[in-house]
Amino acid sequence: MSWEGHLTRSLSTLPICADQGLWAVSICRNEEARLPAFFSHYKCIGISNFLIIDNNSSDHSAEIIDEEVGAHRVLLNAAYAEFKSRIRTLIGDCLFQDKWVLFVDIDEHFVFPGYEGISINRYIRGLEERRAEASLSIMVDMYPEKLIAAAKSSSGILTSYAPLFDGGGYWVTPLNKAKRTDWPTPGFDIQGGALNRLFFGRRKTLFSAFECAGRLLMSTSRLASGDVSSRVQNLVFSLLQKASEKLRDQSVSPPKLQKIVLLRWKKGSKFSGGVHRIDREYELDDEPTFLLHYKLLWDFAAQVEENKARAMHADGAKKYKAISAHMRSVIDGDIPYWGSIYFSGYDSLLRVWPKKAQKWFRYFLRNC
Repeated sequence: MSWEGHLTRSLSTLPICADQGLWAVSICRNEEARLPAFFSHYKCIGISNFLIIDNNSSDHSAEIIDEEVGAHRVLLNAAYAEFKSRIRTLIGDCLFQDKWVLFVDIDEHFVFPGYEGISINRYIRGLEERRAEASLSIMVDMYPEKLIAAAKSSSGILTSYAPLFDGGGYWVTPLNKAKRTDWPTPGFDIQGGALNRLFFGRRKTLFSAFECAGRLLMSTSRLASGDVSSRVQNLVFSLLQKASEKLRDQSVSPPKLQKIVLLRWKKGSKFSGGVHRIDREYELDDEPTFLLHYKLLWDFAAQVEENKARAMHADGAKKYKAISAHMRSVIDGDIPYWGSIYFSGYDSLLRVWPKKAQKWFRYFLRNC
């Protein structure tokens, strides 16, 4: 039986009811280090039902999931590269047509305005009142004060082990018209953050010069201040973008940080591999949300080497190969830098993507 047939049959047995509230859907492989904190976080914000696609984990992930009340595990033995771009469409169409659903990775903790005091289901009612169909989420790389390999978290609370994130160094790249036609939501890429600073900010090429100019022009802080408003600036950036695209083939593109994880599912919607872009028009809420990204933990080096060997991610795991090449210098050095900020709630994350930046970019996409 194909993986689609196996998954469809497994999904048909799930107890999906209208009054259950939001479901969180995740793909999992060897995430025993993150699963306890994952369940703890999402239960705290009001989610009690989880669909976890277990991609043949070989650690204790299966046992952790099976012991969690409200978690439903579906074992999928297919290679990740075979299903990564289609699995969420199948799940959405089978279970969540015209329903809200949250597609998150195990290493991501979803943070929304007021999450400290209201449930995510109340937040969704607010989205509906504002006639939003989805929320734009920005992934924020979290990291520890100590070296990556120094110690494991004894408490299981990841914010106590990795409380820091980069407070600057984020930029926006609009998609060209052809890509925007194929992937209209959100219509742009956001890049930057700690993983970029540590592993992808080392290139000394002509590409870097073009890209740096684009970053300065389209930094999120400039968007928030309203500096990027003139036709001249938009034209200059367009030229820089075209030049950098021609040179990009010679380099590894920094990770994309924007994601559409919370949405009211429209039948047939398709993500671009991950959930960074979607091929349908979704009305995004003006208030940004964030994903605390706990990739840089004590097992990071081992995970990178596994993903590099499996070569199931984009371009034969090109990004993981680039990370692997610089791993030793990062493990032996310091992760924080002068722009590091301690996470202290939703408001502290607005340094990454201010509310004004999102409003400005919606205007830009509609008028340029």
